[in-house]
Amino acid sequence: MLIVLKLVLILNTTLYDRTALANTNVMLGATSDVMYRDIRLAGYNVTATAFTAAAPTDMQFSGDIDNNGSVDAIRIYGVQDGTTQLWKVYRVVNGGTPLMIGSGLMSFSFVYKTRNSVVITTPSDSLANIAVIQATLVGKVNVLSSNLYLDSSKDTTATREFRVFPLNL
Repeated sequence: MLIVLKLVLILNTTLYDRTALANTNVMLGATSDVMYRDIRLAGYNVTATAFTAAAPTDMQFSGDIDNNGSVDAIRIYGVQDGTTQLWKVYRVVNGGTPLMIGSGLMSFSFVYKTRNSVVITTPSDSLANIAVIQATLVGKVNVLSSNLYLDSSKDTTATREFRVFPLNL
C-alpha cells in the first residue's frame, strides 16, 4: 500500500511539473508571437527611419501594424522586478496604456544586427542600420521538486529565441 501511495505522489508531482513546463512554454509562445508580428512590420508605410530607439531590453519603432494606412508607434520593453528579479514584457501602441504580454522571465533581451548579420554594439547610434532583430526570452518553470520527468538542472527554464527580418527595412 505504501508503494502505491508513493507512486501516486510521484505521478502527481510529475503531472504538476509537466503542466508548469507547458504553461511556461505557452506564455513564451504568446509573448514571442506578439513581438514577432509587430517587429516584422517595422518600417511598413514609413518614409523615415523605422527605429526610433533601440536598447537591449527596449525598442521603439514605427510601422503600419494594422494595415489601415496610418503609421503606428510601437514600443516593446522589459521591466525587471526588484524583489524577484523576474522580467515582465510590455507593449505600447501609439503612446497608449502599456499591455503586459509576458511575465515570469528570468531573462529578456534584444540583439540588433545589420543586413550582413553583424551585431550592432551600440544600436542607439545606428538606428538606420538595424535590419535583423534577435530576441531571447527565458521563462522560469515553477517545479515542485526533482522527479522522474524533469531534470532540475535543465528543465527549470524554458527558452524561446527568434530572429526577425522586418520586411520593410
